[in-house]
Amino acid sequence: MKTTTQPAAGVVGSTGLSALSGKRVTVVVTFPTGRRVFRGTGEYARNAGTGNELCIEVDRSSVSEETLGFVGFVFHEESWRGEIVPDTKYGTDYVLNLRVTEAPK
Repeated sequence: MKTTTQPAAGVVGSTGLSALSGKRVTVVVTFPTGRRVFRGTGEYARNAGTGNELCIEVDRSSVSEETLGFVGFVFHEESWRGEIVPDTKYGTDYVLNLRVTEAPK
């Protein structure tokens, strides 16, 4: 089954991705079968080829054995429509909520 990653439904925060540079960020990914929580530090970069992007290198401590090959996330400013909220639960500065769904057929 192919999957796509989409921002979770919700109000888009007024905070832009650039504000997350140097901040501790939790990425919550909701799958049809459950949820995974990843923590890391954001690094915002201006990229002439792909546009402005936020890279989050995931902390090894927040990665389980089954996802050890996974290293991080890249979010593009142009296409980001997700929810950015201040963190009150995971011990970081902000939370990004994502949802993984089956790809359209």
